[in-house]
Amino acid sequence: MRYFGVGIITRVFPPIVVGPPVIAVIGLSLAPVAVSMAVGLAGDTQVVPVNTALIISGISLLTTMVIFLFAKGWLKLIPILCGIAVGYVVSVALGVVNFAPIAKATWLAVPQFVFPPEWNLAAVLFILPVAIAPAIEHFGDILTISSVTGKDYLKDPGVHRTLLGDGVATFVAALAGGPPPTRPTLK
Repeated sequence: MRYFGVGIITRVFPPIVVGPPVIAVIGLSLAPVAVSMAVGLAGDTQVVPVNTALIISGISLLTTMVIFLFAKGWLKLIPILCGIAVGYVVSVALGVVNFAPIAKATWLAVPQFVFPPEWNLAAVLFILPVAIAPAIEHFGDILTISSVTGKDYLKDPGVHRTLLGDGVATFVAALAGGPPPTRPTLK
């Protein structure tokens, strides 16, 4: 990106193609997972009774919508986080959260590293096409954020820097054992 610029990307994937449609397709493809979770399924296993799961998910959704519609200031920026927090509190109140594994967990431990690192070329080649989707999603996010804020983030700070930041954030999250962040953060 830094050396060839974003021109080639915008020619192949114009903003109208990459921005909102890609984000919408990704969101819609996750809808079945959200519905499964809302009724208490984890894969094919019923982990929470359906009625309890619907109460938790309904309260979480209602909280998110109320915060989004009526909150003021910084609270209006985090409706989903508010919905998650309220859903967690409701889950604890309904006895869905099991604290036993936390009590048994090793709080400070060093993971076992393998030296020298093992590389599996078949695995790398298998996952390589999967890595293209988040890069295109990132590009769409940057275009959408640029259109909303009125600032061209493709040029300043540059999509090569935002991609690098996204990669570093993913690396740090993985190093800490967490999931990769899915949205770019711009100042």
